[in-house]
Amino acid sequence: MAGGGLLEDDVDVLICSPKESFWSTVKNLLTDYNPLRKTYVNNVEKLLETQDLEKIFESEHGSEAIFNPLLAIVDAQENTQTTSEWVQSLKMSYPHVPVMVLYNSETPIDLNAVLKNGADSCYHFPFELEFFREQLLSNLDVDDEDAPPLPFSLVPIKLNELRPGTIIPFSLYLKLPSSEKILCIRKKNNRVDQKTIDKFSQSKEETAFVRRSELNAFFKYAREFSETSTVDEDYSLTEYFIEKKAKLRSLFNYFLDSGEPNFDQGRLVLNEIQNFAQSYGIHSKMENQEIKSLFTNFSGHNSSVFHDALATSVFTGLFAKICRFPENEIQSALIAGLLHNIGLSELSPHGNFDSQLNLSYQNTRAYRSYGSLGLNLIKSRKVSIPLDIGKAIEQCEERIDGSGYPFGHENGKLSKLSKVLQIAIEFNRMVQHSDQHKALLPEESVKKIFDSNNENKEFDSKTLNLIYFFFAKNFEMSAADDFLNKLVG
Repeated sequence: MAGGGLLEDDVDVLICSPKESFWSTVKNLLTDYNPLRKTYVNNVEKLLETQDLEKIFESEHGSEAIFNPLLAIVDAQENTQTTSEWVQSLKMSYPHVPVMVLYNSETPIDLNAVLKNGADSCYHFPFELEFFREQLLSNLDVDDEDAPPLPFSLVPIKLNELRPGTIIPFSLYLKLPSSEKILCIRKKNNRVDQKTIDKFSQSKEETAFVRRSELNAFFKYAREFSETSTVDEDYSLTEYFIEKKAKLRSLFNYFLDSGEPNFDQGRLVLNEIQNFAQSYGIHSKMENQEIKSLFTNFSGHNSSVFHDALATSVFTGLFAKICRFPENEIQSALIAGLLHNIGLSELSPHGNFDSQLNLSYQNTRAYRSYGSLGLNLIKSRKVSIPLDIGKAIEQCEERIDGSGYPFGHENGKLSKLSKVLQIAIEFNRMVQHSDQHKALLPEESVKKIFDSNNENKEFDSKTLNLIYFFFAKNFEMSAADDFLNKLVG
């Protein structure tokens, strides 16, 4: 943004909803984007009377303030038609202003219809919160490199994508969680050394951050210097996850849309999901180092709905492979992991936000039903997943001792695939960063689950033992085979 971005130019955002709770929630979300000037519009008719709207603005920000809306955030109403009326009214009065619509399970809308009526983007809130924040930065154009970065203009990168002794065409930042300060540790076009990298490794999240506006420069650098590898060698590791999450969002949108589904669409979506799951290459023959790299690459990230879906998919597939599932069941494991948390989108949006502004679903009683909610959602959208995948999703938070949820089923009622998925979900919680804990290494996580299970007996012992011996024997598939042979013998 010319003139120093938010530090010098005022940016006005219209927050449109008849509900004051929406105004309060979005206002809080935009706290770190100060000094954004937020104007609340609680009546659709006010959008057509621009003079009245300017009076509201002057009463909130002073008579000398110049009204210059650059973005509108609209609360989805009780149906698609009413939501579209708000969008169309905005576009008639302010045709240049991008309109972002936020909806949830309580206000389902036909996404295509709302977009055709003028909305620039729609986001399920808070399920798609991470994508909403990204688009917000893009729409406001506030990532000014001459000004201190905003917290959500920063993107975490893996430290193993930095090579000591190289000149970096981007700046590196460190977040201090105790004070919420952001420090520039190394400015762009300077050399990064091992001492600098070590500073980041000692931080809570063990990661460095780059500005979103400098991502392309980082991607180009990482493709050349990173020693990490992905399934798709055309991408750097950070780039790979950004692309994967964007693709996953496009798949999930089918389930979040309230437009009329049909079985032909459902078959197409299932085919895309199957292709997505196969892209990891886990169903084919893999070297031990390839398996170890997948565990390492998908660990150590900030926990989010979409990263958790990606990582749990990979971990479930790898655990199924370690347990010598046949190839078709490994494919089922990958799909079950990918879709396991889609039911979170069906929960009420009311809850507590953590420091990352992600909704802490675990703090709500309704959280206990997300597995069965997910299965019902998949069925309602006419996606005919195989029975073993559906059962695994439904039972993903059950435990063999009957202490799980939503049904409290014990060992005899739990499917083979659900037992693997349950361990994968718990494993993923441990290897990703969250407000509750710093990420553990994959080996540490398996050991912790194994030791805890010796006392609590929450997870299937045979499955967990196979996984534990695989890790304990340095990722050798033969270790799992030896354990299986002993069981048979």
